[in-house]
Amino acid sequence: MRKITSVEELLNSLPRLQARMAMVQEEIARLEALAENIRCPKIEAKLQMTPRNNESLSNYINEKIRQEHKLKQLEKEYFNNLGKINALIDALPDEYDQKLFRLKYIHGYGWKQLEEKMPFSVETLYRRHRKILKNIEKTYKKA
Repeated sequence: MRKITSVEELLNSLPRLQARMAMVQEEIARLEALAENIRCPKIEAKLQMTPRNNESLSNYINEKIRQEHKLKQLEKEYFNNLGKINALIDALPDEYDQKLFRLKYIHGYGWKQLEEKMPFSVETLYRRHRKILKNIEKTYKKA
């Protein structure tokens, strides 16, 4: 697990972790497909499952296990960070500020989308966001 050094880094960690998890899931699917091609009964009959083919299958399976372990670690980090982010958001005194941060950092909304969901202009949302973020950073550094 990577050490988070600032609130802003924590808040921005979810999309990064989601992207990494998606890449690992794609790699697992690729390895499963390759292993399935080796295990395919029609191919097995032709190949006679030589030691080399068994070794290839074993390599794919071992790599799949490593990737699944990596995925579990990423998921653990993701949900740990999500819990911390929810705690930060829940501690905000204003419900609009909570909604702003929840939509921005948990649901991944951009500024224009936020403007459509909230009764503020993009400029006001941005100013509120910066002010809140500075206050959270001060509190975070004291802890």
